[in-house]
Amino acid sequence: MTKCTFLDSDTLGNDINLDSLAQSCELECFTHTSHDPNQIATRLQQSIVAISNKVPISAQVLARCPNLKLILVAATGVDHIDLQACQSNGVIVCNARNYGTQSVAQHVFALLLALTNQVYPYQQLVYDGQWSKGTNFCLLNYPIRELTGMTLGLVGYGTLAQAVERLALAFGMECIVSESSQLGIKRSTRARVPFSELVQTADVISLHCPLTPANHNL
Repeated sequence: MTKCTFLDSDTLGNDINLDSLAQSCELECFTHTSHDPNQIATRLQQSIVAISNKVPISAQVLARCPNLKLILVAATGVDHIDLQACQSNGVIVCNARNYGTQSVAQHVFALLLALTNQVYPYQQLVYDGQWSKGTNFCLLNYPIRELTGMTLGLVGYGTLAQAVERLALAFGMECIVSESSQLGIKRSTRARVPFSELVQTADVISLHCPLTPANHNL
């Protein structure tokens, strides 16, 4: 059977079952692998397939793993994989696309609501006993902003950004999307505004663009 090594299986959490994968290959799972090239290369020495979420696979590692033919990235981003070295060595790299869409969109609004509703500062007041000491029914120490009428700026307009936009519209927000030409983002039929205008106009900016040379350090 094909030797397959998962370098950081703990990054998937406890609710992912790998039994079906183990039935189709000789699977070896490491819960954690350091970023030391020597440890990575040693663990991949006999492997034909490598699975990595965040463990970097460099040209140095590939040089010591002649059997490696396929790298499966258990995430969307592949910036921790030396793609040029993989191409030179005939190693195919596949990432995971369009997964966790609802989870990411929900997380965006969990953070946004925590900020606009001042959840953490008010929670601290409760813990400190200030709420029960208030002379009025409630405390008004921190201003709360409503999302309705606020403008959400989206940089990138793929599956994740569109899921975020749907939630934003449900909250009564206005949504604008940055132009793609200067950011290396695939175009769509959605109307766009210049990035400089988006930065000046939006109350909230959510980044959902792939890492490219054009938007590095955005």
